[in-house]
Amino acid sequence: MLIALAADIPSELAIAADPHVADLAERLGETVVLAILEGDHSVIVTQSLGATSPLRVEHEIGFRQPLSRGASSLAILAHLPEDDERVARSGITAEELFAIRARGYALSKGQIRIGMFGIAAPLYQETARVAGSLAVIAPESRALRLTAHTELLRSTADLIRNAYRALRETSRAAEEYAR
Repeated sequence: MLIALAADIPSELAIAADPHVADLAERLGETVVLAILEGDHSVIVTQSLGATSPLRVEHEIGFRQPLSRGASSLAILAHLPEDDERVARSGITAEELFAIRARGYALSKGQIRIGMFGIAAPLYQETARVAGSLAVIAPESRALRLTAHTELLRSTADLIRNAYRALRETSRAAEEYAR
């Protein structure tokens, strides 16, 4: 299933996102990942390692995590429709999900790896449905510094959405022209 997914939306999304992911990683000096929603999991489709420190967090492309664990997944889960069965199956309380939506980002500490901190903003499709998330992950020792950059994280997610929309429009126009 991941192969089919990689041949469709994620590759276009990764293409649109890559320069923004790299820019954010460079600006913050930390690892930035973009994850997409796939069933009951989030899947990393691109990342940039901005950390110059030898102590950094890194994921492999294709890394999967359940929607109930980690900032990337929680940012997605909180922005699914409340009646989505994945929300009920997650075991995350309505209050926790409401708090994430109210803040506009999710936080996690040690949920995927001990000593790791994550902060993630939802990434929306053209239809205003959540498609994934943009996350910054770092060692817990540098977590406090990251929380000062939530607006930059959310605005970068918006830039990626706009870049993805522009890429999709260009693709559609090219398909129409080819006909």
